[in-house]
Amino acid sequence: METERAQLEAMRDEATEKSEESRKLLERIAEANRDIESQMEVLNKTRQDCEERRQAASAEIASAAYASDMAKHLTISFRQELARFMQMTGQEIRIPNLTDEHLRFAAKHLLAQCSSPEPSSPEPSVTEPSEIVAEPATASSSDRETLRAAYEEKFGTKPFNGWTAEQLSEKINAQ
Repeated sequence: METERAQLEAMRDEATEKSEESRKLLERIAEANRDIESQMEVLNKTRQDCEERRQAASAEIASAAYASDMAKHLTISFRQELARFMQMTGQEIRIPNLTDEHLRFAAKHLLAQCSSPEPSSPEPSVTEPSEIVAEPATASSSDRETLRAAYEEKFGTKPFNGWTAEQLSEKINAQ
């Protein structure tokens, strides 16, 4: 009976040790789960920050594209008005190419206007280039060349060589 009692005590001690090992293992698992939850929170916060940055970058890209489009439309409008002025006065005006400094100044000014919440003075209304109606142009070669340049700037391709100044003007204003 002593032997059986010794065996039972040995088995109980072994079960106690295994129970203690299991308890320690469960504590390590619980600690690992807490670490994983903490890391998941950090990961979710990082993911959220990245999404906010992506949205901000998308908005900046859209603003830059809008500014670029407006610059192209303003250039076309300016050239059309210049052609009208030259037609009315009979004077020829040559404009030098814009430098990078001119472009930086114009972009800075345009961005300042876009970022100010309320303009300090009322801005003049801007007519969309598609709404500008060109006066019928005469078939002079300088008007036609100006219109060809405006068409090429607007559409990115050279116009058909057989189009008259009036046809070019119609096509530029139609779209």
